Amino acid sequence: MAISFSRPDPSSPAAVAGASFPTSRRGFDPTEVRDFLRMVAAELSRLQERERFLEREVANRPEGSPFIPADLDDDAITEILGEETARIIQAAREAAGKIRARAEETAQRLLRDATEDAARIREEAELEAARRRQDTVSDTEAEILMAKQQGRDMVEEARAYRERVLADVARRRELAREQIEDLIHGRDRLVQSFERARIATDDVLRDLVDAGDEPSEFVNLANTTGPVPIVVQADEMHESMRRPTPTQFYDQDRDDADTPVHEHVVVRHPSIDNPTASMTVAEMEEVHAVVETLVVDEVDAVEEVEQIEDVDEAVAVETPAPIVEPVVEAPKPSNVVQLFGKVEPTPADSTHTESMKPAARPAVPVDDIFAKLRRASAESVAKEANSKSGASTPKANPVETSNKSPKKTSKTTPKATAPSPKLDDLADSVTTFESRDEILVPLVLTMGRKIKRVLADEQNEVLDILRGRAVVKTLDAIVGPKSDHTKRFCSALSASVKSAAIAGARSIHTSGSVPSDKALADMVAPQLKAVDEAIITAFVEPLRERLSRSISQAGGSNAELSSLVRSAYREWKNQMVDEHIDDIAYTAFGRGALSALTPDMNVCWKFDPAGPGCPDAEDNSLAGAICGGDAFPTGHTHAPAHAGCRCALVPVRN
Repeated sequence: MAISFSRPDPSSPAAVAGASFPTSRRGFDPTEVRDFLRMVAAELSRLQERERFLEREVANRPEGSPFIPADLDDDAITEILGEETARIIQAAREAAGKIRARAEETAQRLLRDATEDAARIREEAELEAARRRQDTVSDTEAEILMAKQQGRDMVEEARAYRERVLADVARRRELAREQIEDLIHGRDRLVQSFERARIATDDVLRDLVDAGDEPSEFVNLANTTGPVPIVVQADEMHESMRRPTPTQFYDQDRDDADTPVHEHVVVRHPSIDNPTASMTVAEMEEVHAVVETLVVDEVDAVEEVEQIEDVDEAVAVETPAPIVEPVVEAPKPSNVVQLFGKVEPTPADSTHTESMKPAARPAVPVDDIFAKLRRASAESVAKEANSKSGASTPKANPVETSNKSPKKTSKTTPKATAPSPKLDDLADSVTTFESRDEILVPLVLTMGRKIKRVLADEQNEVLDILRGRAVVKTLDAIVGPKSDHTKRFCSALSASVKSAAIAGARSIHTSGSVPSDKALADMVAPQLKAVDEAIITAFVEPLRERLSRSISQAGGSNAELSSLVRSAYREWKNQMVDEHIDDIAYTAFGRGALSALTPDMNVCWKFDPAGPGCPDAEDNSLAGAICGGDAFPTGHTHAPAHAGCRCALVPVRN
């Protein structure tokens, strides 16, 4: 066994006397131990001296001395060594026994203390582990409760959003239902009015055969409760129509009651109280143009169709009179319709009467006119009106009624012979815009859903970041840098934008060979960057500015910032997307059309008749056809010119 040099040498009295031991919390008294060690060292020194003395004695012993065996008992030792030596040995044995007993006692005490310390340390460790386990369980429960609360908040937010969406859908559905009911009601009233007019016209045309030159009945087309119009006897109105009065100039100082009132053929539209409720401005203009052209072409007599500007828009057909005189209308015009404006023939008017008899009956029944007005397609109405005017122009032979009426005849002749020059352009424009809208409407819906999905996902990511421990102080910490933020929006809309651009390029190639989709895609690729810039301007930049202001307003509070972020994304999903997604689609369509233009191609600027007013449309449309790629008077090279503009570039066929 190796000797530990950290302990004193027990064979050296000096080492035993100067030995030092480390102190412990529960050891022996250092003073007593030191005294005992000194005593042991002195005794050991004496014994060593005695040993050396004996060794000298043995060395000096004569050779004939008897051998002393090693196994001697106490008595023999005492006899040999003497009483003193035996006493010393006995004392050493007793001291060794005491030392051994004390050592064993000390070892037992140390073992007991170590056991107690180990038990105490183990108990403390168990208590610490239990405390940490309890803290962990508490933190876990708190996190679970917070997650549940956040989940409930998200569910409540989703439920509130769902309720808002359902309420908005219900409101729109109710509005659409009311509009449909109004349109159905207006249609029914219009059909009823047309039926009354048709019945009245059939009755009058049937009675014309036997009526002769003198009308015996007048039809009152005022609104009635039934489909049959009220018939007014001609005797009640005959006196005011019998004699023509000489031409009189209007006198401002004369009372209106003294002014003779001349009857007009007034055909009112009793279909609806407000004619513009179910028609657009373009449709009303087309209907007015068609009515004016058709009525003049079919009657072959000197009749005039005028639009009376009143609360109810009406078409007034003035019955030709023997002489031309200014007509002064009463403050409340009568609703009685004079179907035949003939008066009793006089000798001076006999020639005129004979000349007008063949032209008294219209070439086409009146109900055909109303049937044309009911046609939904503006293009078909315009084309039929144009063809009808062209076919009936040679038949229009106005007859002079007297020597005093050349002005009225010349006034109606251009209307009967000259077709409207804007009908073809209007039909082409309507067709172009209808085709464009049919393509873009589903794309707009798809783009709206995609951009709202991007906003919803981004909102969830931002809220997850804000639920963390760290305080958000920069915009990049929640939505990332601007390049990544922009890429998310542009990537979501890239497919729809490309489809809209290809559709715009295809709209330019309306004649000849149309390029393939791959060629059109390569053609519109350079223009897609401009559409991406429009997306950034419309959605990304305003959203980043709004989020930056929200971070400043939150003042380091993630809870406050979460509320502001929800409000911002809610506004973008419910308002901003619906406001700007149409402009993105129309911009892509216009950019695609621009990419398909070539310098040898002529295009003109057209505005959407059914769209909002555009301040740039009039100047650009008046410029006529220009070469593809050149700037219009407003400086724009393509449509739309600005947000909300619905204009388009239309290629010139001839």
